[in-house]
Amino acid sequence: MKNSRVIIGLVFFLVLGGAIYLLAKPGAQSAATVETAAYDEKGEAPGFTLHDVNGKKIELSDFKGKVVALNFWATWCPPCRKEIPDFVALQTQYGTDGLQILGIALDEGGAGVVKPFTEKYKMNYPVLLADEDIVKRYGEMNAIPVTILIDRKGMIRGRFVGMRTKDMLESVILPLLKEK
Repeated sequence: MKNSRVIIGLVFFLVLGGAIYLLAKPGAQSAATVETAAYDEKGEAPGFTLHDVNGKKIELSDFKGKVVALNFWATWCPPCRKEIPDFVALQTQYGTDGLQILGIALDEGGAGVVKPFTEKYKMNYPVLLADEDIVKRYGEMNAIPVTILIDRKGMIRGRFVGMRTKDMLESVILPLLKEK
């Protein structure tokens, strides 16, 4: 009887571990990877004004005519940290073609926590400090990272929950860069 409980417990944890592994795999796609938000997911991107890690005011309208990838993340989030080098590479590779990555840090510690992190990771795109308003405007975030793609006309074209690889991001960004 005692052995059967141990075996059942082990099987449970193996199945649970396998499910977590499959859902966490960067290549795993499921219905849960594209989240529906409270706002109109395919509507106009809500405007905002936030401060970057240096205290400079940045507005979404500053990037009118560009393809913008808003990446909501935090320094304490392992998947967020893992995808940052891909965002750095994408900004380097496609910035002159009209791509603008904007990191939106959700850390409670503010610039004191985020700025040293951006320097360590050599983040080559603006990193803004989130406030409650931007989270309301872009839908509640039950998990991070969240990346929202905005086309050159200011329309939301995608919302992705969870880590994405460079290849996955390129597959959705490149068609937007080709649009005029």
